[in-house]
Amino acid sequence: MFNVPVTLAIEQSIISIVQNQHKLVNKCLLHMMHRGMFLLRHLEYLKMVLLASQGDVFFSLHEAVFNDDF
Repeated sequence: MFNVPVTLAIEQSIISIVQNQHKLVNKCLLHMMHRGMFLLRHLEYLKMVLLASQGDVFFSLHEAVFNDDF
């Protein structure tokens, strides 16, 4: 009969496997978003619309978020 603490058994049999899968999935998801879905292009577009070239969109967003009519 083995005397292994339950926490150690759980750590080695479940938690370490989940953590390894988590790392792998994060890498794959980041790669997919960056390469396949052109994440940087979308972020550049959002920056352009909200901060620079489309002031009316920023103003509308500001009004919706910071409405003082309570």
